[in-house]
Amino acid sequence: MKRLLVAAVAVPLLLVTAGCGSAEQSAADQVPALSARLDSIDAAVAAHRYRAARDRIGELVDATVSARDAGDLDRAAADNILASAAQLLASLPVVTPTPSPTTTPSRTSKPAPTKADEPAKPKKKHGKGKGGKHDR
Repeated sequence: MKRLLVAAVAVPLLLVTAGCGSAEQSAADQVPALSARLDSIDAAVAAHRYRAARDRIGELVDATVSARDAGDLDRAAADNILASAAQLLASLPVVTPTPSPTTTPSRTSKPAPTKADEPAKPKKKHGKGKGGKHDR
């Protein structure tokens, strides 16, 4: 758990201290959206919502790559953020969903058959025909 906390602190520090083209601006100053994403990661980790933290880290990675590709973030700062994000991802506990209890259908008796379910009875013939007294 100590490693997780260290990693959770490492990403914000990199954003605050990583330069982006000028010595005066940090990555968070240059790309404010990264700071907002970082806040959501911190909140998820603090609440032990590791699946949400993983999702937010993925969003941070996407935003970092987009900012780097757009020229809003220099390559070195982006590389530092991406490396820290990977380290944080690796340190998060893997949460496996607990299977929900399954209910087995109870055996129920068949419903009583209705007249529509019964096979049709053959109709009796009246009169002369095979097997009768009058057939000779």
